[in-house]
Amino acid sequence: MAKNVTVKRSGNVNLWKVRVNGVDLGFNGSTSTRALPAGPNLLEWYVRGAPGSKYTIEITEPAEALMTYSGTLDGAQKDSGQIQFEVES
Repeated sequence: MAKNVTVKRSGNVNLWKVRVNGVDLGFNGSTSTRALPAGPNLLEWYVRGAPGSKYTIEITEPAEALMTYSGTLDGAQKDSGQIQFEVES
């Protein structure tokens, strides 16, 4: 059974690339909602911007998948990450 998963992004970076299970998310402003299957899923992100730029990416629903990651770009001017999360049926 699929459940809606909501991903939010914020920050002053120049470039965002966010994927779930290898598929790019389309954002409406700072939020993207997508129906995902029960079981393990993978959120990946890549950001680029000026040194000192701050950003946050979070899963705000469903309750079992809540997570928040905040980062600050260093001299490399980019950051990336991934997290596996579960969606219950």
